[in-house]
Amino acid sequence: MSNYNIDIDLLKLEGAKVQDIQGNAQTRKCVCIPIDNRVGTVTDTYFARGKGGLIEMKKKGVVLSLTAFEIRDDKDGQSHLIKPHLSREFYDNMTEAERRQVRWIGNLRPWNPDGGNKGGNW
Repeated sequence: MSNYNIDIDLLKLEGAKVQDIQGNAQTRKCVCIPIDNRVGTVTDTYFARGKGGLIEMKKKGVVLSLTAFEIRDDKDGQSHLIKPHLSREFYDNMTEAERRQVRWIGNLRPWNPDGGNKGGNW
């Protein structure tokens, strides 16, 4: 079994943005990821239309489902690229153009305890 460093660019999720949110004591800069089914949100793009459940509301939390694809080209030390999870049924019904539009949102690199890993290149 191998260990990996994971880099995910949350702003590549549909509708995600950085926003100031007022907390109890101070305003904090946050990444906001809409989870309703309005047009242009993560849920509309991937979940509400049946793409496989990228974000799903569950009793104990909100789950982000991703798939890591192994790559053979060791470019920048990456071993896998990460995309939103798509159900096989939905993927099979997508056009080639729709498949190309699904963004890579991150990558995996083998973990190096000596700190020799390169950082994400987002």
